[in-house]
Amino acid sequence: PSENEPVWLKVLRSNPVHTYKDLEGECKREVVTQLSDLQNELCAYCERKFSRPELPIEPELAVIPHIEHYLSQAPSKFPQLQLNWDNFLAGCSGKFYKDLTDRKAGIKTDFCSHKRGDSTLSLDPRVREHVQTLFYDGNHRICSKNKEFDKELNTVFNLNFDSICRDRADRYMDFDSIFMDDGERMNLTREEIISKAIPTVKNECPGYKSFILYR
Repeated sequence: PSENEPVWLKVLRSNPVHTYKDLEGECKREVVTQLSDLQNELCAYCERKFSRPELPIEPELAVIPHIEHYLSQAPSKFPQLQLNWDNFLAGCSGKFYKDLTDRKAGIKTDFCSHKRGDSTLSLDPRVREHVQTLFYDGNHRICSKNKEFDKELNTVFNLNFDSICRDRADRYMDFDSIFMDDGERMNLTREEIISKAIPTVKNECPGYKSFILYR
């Protein structure tokens, strides 16, 4: 929403000679932080959770947010929107490493915004009607009832490779085991456990939030 736009970005954009390269330092950090907060610290496309500096994690495996242009700022695309707040999303690096060993060896899978590149999209994560077409199948794959959206999820974003599907399943099992253990201690039925778990997941916004809620 425009009311959340950082003042520094407005000032920068007010001068027509400025380009995205001029967005740097504290101004850029403020924009990234604001976008991340608005998205509950989740990547706009894959819903991985952004890493928090205060939490212990190997730096090489941290999920660092960056500014993603929904409509590409490439010279042949939409350069006039390169400083447009309404064209900004918070995205992850788009590089998936299974573990620290693969990270140090440079073995990765390109996906999400990195795989997308400058492609012009049909699917817009900001549009409720688009999001409502999405669902997950029995193999933890994100799908869409819309054929064009479904194609983009796989060929443009590469959101269904084996490792990320396993990662979704692992995150779900982490939450499921915690809630089931707590529910058993309180002698709750599975239905009661689920009814208590749903608002917690919505409030905490873990990575792959939509997948966990869908399951």
